[in-house]
Amino acid sequence: MGGLVLVVGLVGVLLGAGAFDGGDGGDRSGGGSVREGEATAGTPPPPAEPSPSSFGRTQRYADGVEVTVSEPVPFTPTAAAAGHTAGHRAVTMSVTVRNGSGARLDLAVVTVLARDGAGRELGRVFDATPDLGIGLAGSVAPGKRAVAAYGFDVPPGSGSGSSVLDVEVRIGFDRPPLLWTGTAP
Repeated sequence: MGGLVLVVGLVGVLLGAGAFDGGDGGDRSGGGSVREGEATAGTPPPPAEPSPSSFGRTQRYADGVEVTVSEPVPFTPTAAAAGHTAGHRAVTMSVTVRNGSGARLDLAVVTVLARDGAGRELGRVFDATPDLGIGLAGSVAPGKRAVAAYGFDVPPGSGSGSSVLDVEVRIGFDRPPLLWTGTAP
């Protein structure tokens, strides 16, 4: 029964976000393409690898929505933490979304992913300290911002790419992903 409720809820979120709207290809979000530090106009470019930004830098969508990912910092998970494996490094970072658009921004469709230098997707760490809960949720009014902490479990790696950390943030289904890259502490 719980699984059915979860599926129905997910379909409701997808319907509300317009994921099943017709194939007109139009840009319903006004999101457009992205460039670090400045807005661009028009519809999203054809799918391409977005250029990554350094941690701490702000990236902006054409509709004025801005996203910043802070420098990752190490932390020691508590005994009650979920998602941490002994021998892995735990890092946390803040993701800030500022709504510079003229409409309320739904944060239920925000995804934050991280990969190490070997391209392995990192697991999320959930912990009461340092307040690593579900992440961004709810919505943000125009001119306001929302901030949430995200924790990731970085496995030990081999080679020079093991200290690289790539973070991808996607807001909604119509906006291209934003990328940050740097060194895992």
